[in-house]
Amino acid sequence: MYDNVCGGTCAFPGMICTSGRCKCNGQNRLFWTGVRCLSCPYDWSFSEIACIRLYINPLNRIKAATVCQNMQADLFSYRDNSILALIYQVTESKTGRRRRQMTTTNKTVAWTSAQATSNNLDLYQWDDRRINQFDGKHAAWCNTKTNLGYAHTHNEPSRLTTSNDSEKCVILRRGIPSHPIVCLDDVFCHEQFPFICERSESTAQKYPASLSTNVGSLHSTLNSNSKSTPSGNSKPTPSGNSKSTTKPDTPKSDNNTKMIIIILVIVLLLIASIIAGIFFYKKRRATTETQSRVDRDIKKDELSSNTRSSIISGASTNNINDEDELASHYSSTSQPDFISKYDTSPDNMNIDINDQKQQKNKRSGYSKQTFDEFE
Repeated sequence: MYDNVCGGTCAFPGMICTSGRCKCNGQNRLFWTGVRCLSCPYDWSFSEIACIRLYINPLNRIKAATVCQNMQADLFSYRDNSILALIYQVTESKTGRRRRQMTTTNKTVAWTSAQATSNNLDLYQWDDRRINQFDGKHAAWCNTKTNLGYAHTHNEPSRLTTSNDSEKCVILRRGIPSHPIVCLDDVFCHEQFPFICERSESTAQKYPASLSTNVGSLHSTLNSNSKSTPSGNSKPTPSGNSKSTTKPDTPKSDNNTKMIIIILVIVLLLIASIIAGIFFYKKRRATTETQSRVDRDIKKDELSSNTRSSIISGASTNNINDEDELASHYSSTSQPDFISKYDTSPDNMNIDINDQKQQKNKRSGYSKQTFDEFE
């Protein structure tokens, strides 16, 4: 049994002997429900006797209960002050986000499973029916004298009502860290608050899938022992070499959520890589095009400069050659020939006239000599 004195081993399923006492194997995230060692999901907080999880996103009471049920759990039921340390552990976060959503002047509020019964609004019950009902005079209610570390202005339950509703649901209020205390406050069920889900013996019976096949209960152990020991001659099975191989079951919804988160992270990384690749490609392409334009402009300028130089050089050479030829022509021509060519004496003029006539007759196809031959 839980917390029994042990001498090295414990025969109860899921238990180990630690510090001379039988405890549920915490290394396998097992906790004691009062009947069995039950597994606590990996992303939940647990102690030897409890397993809870805080959800900081505010919801109304119905939606909060639905979230817990989807996790094979119920809204939190307050049994005694042994759970107080675990409540402070999950509500005192080092992250600013949780503080902003959970606290106002260092106080914390969260849904519980308690609500007024339909037949008597002064009588309240928990989802875990193993816990006794309580009324408006219970000591757990907040009041003006409750030392929360901040002022609570009225006594609970206040039982406020409207034209079509009344305060029938219950939240817990947690004191500041220097004042570790929890008290209850009745509110309208449609209001939105953070909430705490828990696994317990009640949820183990409601949701059999939350049970690990390797972890038994007190009832099953007693039944199996009664069936296996019909007479007093039977010997107990030695358990010195037995080891607990219990592994906590993780709800499928938790695994699915983790898988979805991992897939989303991978997709986001791929998208970021693609965007970065496109950006660097465009930047490199723009740089290449700019460099190409600069190179083309430089080549064009060099070609234009070479063309102009060739033209100027060619023109200078032609001028020099023409002048040289002209000078050579005049130097090779003798002075008498030049004078005789332009001599205007009558004899020379007659000779020139006859020469011109002969040239004209030749252009016409006939000459004077030709006509004389025909005659």
